[in-house]
Amino acid sequence: LLCGAAAAATGYMLLGGDAAVRQANLPKDGGYDAKFVVDKPGRMRDILSRVEAERYNIVESGGRDLSDAIRLISQVHSDTYIEEFTEAVKDAKATDRIRRLHPVVMRTLIDQYSYDAAVDGVADWIDSIDAAMECAARAANASTSGNDGNDDVIFALTRPPSHHACRARGMGGCLFCGPAIAAFRALELGAERVAILDIDAHHGNGIANCVQDEARIRYCSIHEEVVEKNWFKSEKDIEKKENSVDPRTPFREDRGKLGNILNIPLAKGTRWDGESGYRRALLDEALPFLADDGKQPPDVLILAAGFDALAVDATSGLALETQDYYEIGSVLRDMFGGRIAVGLEGGYVWQDGTLGEAVVKLVKPWAT
Repeated sequence: LLCGAAAAATGYMLLGGDAAVRQANLPKDGGYDAKFVVDKPGRMRDILSRVEAERYNIVESGGRDLSDAIRLISQVHSDTYIEEFTEAVKDAKATDRIRRLHPVVMRTLIDQYSYDAAVDGVADWIDSIDAAMECAARAANASTSGNDGNDDVIFALTRPPSHHACRARGMGGCLFCGPAIAAFRALELGAERVAILDIDAHHGNGIANCVQDEARIRYCSIHEEVVEKNWFKSEKDIEKKENSVDPRTPFREDRGKLGNILNIPLAKGTRWDGESGYRRALLDEALPFLADDGKQPPDVLILAAGFDALAVDATSGLALETQDYYEIGSVLRDMFGGRIAVGLEGGYVWQDGTLGEAVVKLVKPWAT
């Protein structure tokens, strides 16, 4: 049911069934992970333990051909950024230290393993979208909606996250943009229309930047509203922002140059139900937009699955409960069956098992 890279060069693939997880191979704090960052290995340990308890198969996803991942990374990200990233990793290895990826991006730290981890994460996203496209092909041949009775979903359980990584710069702790790369992979495999739904509590500026010039890809982000400052008000400022390495904003009025982006900002304290609730945003705005109001339904959906919208997660002010992720999964399962690729983004309340519980809730509809 699930698949992914866990930390540094260690990865896990999670599918239906059960398998032992070797404790010695679980990610441990050290290097980058010893720094004050919220993306800790404990997140993966929590998820893996909860998934194993549900008797889903856990398989390491490393040790494979990474040529497709490297090729697609070079199509989505600029050569200048890839060179900057690889040189920074070489420096981190030579000096045996943790360093900033970019001098002015304080929160994005790397160590000598970061490039390998990021490429492995992209490879996991590719595995996930490949499975979704196979399901879409079966569905098309069978003239079904996509739920053909064989719709196991591969979940790219990756660290680091990816939805803030822009075409020409990594930021927000993200290095390569897995969801965007998966979308271009789907087009490469023959998809005519691809949808990306981002349920992380923070705006996926990186995804928006990477797909803004491709009309066949629609991107929708449901995130906590950002208090607008007096930025980018003049035409000169707007032009400067549009030409920057991070051109997209989290505001509703930013639809991208082609109108293929929808931002749905939610107020602090937003819960699942209610007139302005998360459920309404998902059903009445996000999914209709991604399907072009039914005129051009996507062949596949890519879900950037962040769990920091949980009420107990202090990194946002949204107020979802773990059961709400089951509701999200049920909606998407009914609409897309196995025509969905899923990957991990944010979500940081792992110490008490809440993150792992939310992940299990999200994927449960595909396991029943």
